[in-house]
Amino acid sequence: MDREGGVSTFNQTFLITIIMTKPILLCVTLLACVAGLSDATAQSGSNPSNVTVIQRSEGETLAKGYVDAFKLIPSKPVFLTYEHRGQELRVLSGIRDLKSTGATLIVTTERGTTIVIAAANVVSLTDERPPTASVPAAPPAP
Repeated sequence: MDREGGVSTFNQTFLITIIMTKPILLCVTLLACVAGLSDATAQSGSNPSNVTVIQRSEGETLAKGYVDAFKLIPSKPVFLTYEHRGQELRVLSGIRDLKSTGATLIVTTERGTTIVIAAANVVSLTDERPPTASVPAAPPAP
């Protein structure tokens, strides 16, 4: 063992190797982390997963609103007034069930009759008895 100043040649070489490799290992580690983060960011930004957007039409939203309102009416009977063929108003009484499919309402009465009505034609849904006679509908706006 050759000694110079109390440190052997082997120890000097080993210490120099450790001191020189720490910065290199640190740089390699940092570069690997940065490269991994940039790959993950690029993959998540450029390749979105399947996204489904459901945009309801005005009629669908209206139909769903009537169904939700029907569920909130506590007393029975329930009356539904609707415009028939753009000419007269008709009243359905004793509504037992109300469902929506798209922009239409499926109305089931207490007598078991099922009627399909466009939600846009509904004038009112209430637990107050409306006038029983057919009332001419207001002319459409120009």
